[in-house]
Amino acid sequence: GIIDSSFTNSSAGSSGDGTLYPNYVKLTTTVSGTTYSTCWRIFRTTASGGVKMIYNGLWTGSTCANATTSAQLSSTAYYNRGTPSSSTNYYGTKGFIAYAGYNYNNTYAYNNTSNTSAIDNNTLFTNSTASNMRTTVENWYTSTLGTATNSLLESNAGYCNDRSTYNTSNTETTTTIPYAPSTQTNFGARDRNYVNASPSLACPYPSRDLLTTSKGLGYPVALITIDEAVLAGNGYSGKEAYAATSYLTSGSYFWSLSPYFRNSNGFVVVARVYSDGYANYDYVVNAYGVRPVISLTSGTTPESGSGTATDPWVVE
Repeated sequence: GIIDSSFTNSSAGSSGDGTLYPNYVKLTTTVSGTTYSTCWRIFRTTASGGVKMIYNGLWTGSTCANATTSAQLSSTAYYNRGTPSSSTNYYGTKGFIAYAGYNYNNTYAYNNTSNTSAIDNNTLFTNSTASNMRTTVENWYTSTLGTATNSLLESNAGYCNDRSTYNTSNTETTTTIPYAPSTQTNFGARDRNYVNASPSLACPYPSRDLLTTSKGLGYPVALITIDEAVLAGNGYSGKEAYAATSYLTSGSYFWSLSPYFRNSNGFVVVARVYSDGYANYDYVVNAYGVRPVISLTSGTTPESGSGTATDPWVVE
């Protein structure tokens, strides 16, 4: 199977060609008569023994070692609500903290400027509406991997869209003001990774934020969390070590699944990985690379391959 002695080594990182630490997978799918060979890099196992992998572009015919924009889908914004109508409505994100989520509660978003009283986070951060990012990822999934791939993947692996909140004193809060352009509110990923340099694979509020196909996702696919990226070597300068040679570094910017903060100007930001491997963040209205993440079920056996870039494990 894919999880063997060689994968145990790959979980600590991998050389660019995967020879030293094999972790490349080629997944072959056929959708509407067209065959796709997509490339992936393993970066962790799940609690149930599955294998989480991040998209690394299309098989070139000779290698899966893609870089820059070839290792991702086309760039897109987390949210795109059109031309701003006023200085307080910047693409529907200024002040509206709901837009920090992969899913969001539309009741507390876009032009609801009267929502200035704190609301319980479990009420504010629901999964009723898909973000532009989730729609992009799931549309790609159905057109390239197809629903037949569902049987290969863990439907309940869980993708943590952590929306725990902290004030500027780094104290956790359980209520949040939906619309507050002058208030900074931090999310758990910032507190763990930037403030305390202690990334974690635990999801603080799993009943709300651990997304699966039975809760918040249409298909078994999402994005990598910034904690997972940091543990792979993509840390914050001055807080954690980071390396341009991390096996996740592609030479291009790409989004994570982790909300980061709403700043004092009211703009909402989400964590991303920079082109040089540095973990940081950006406004949700800006367009950056998208690298979907899926999780193969425990016990998946490849048809062939050795896990290197030129001889990836083949799963069909």
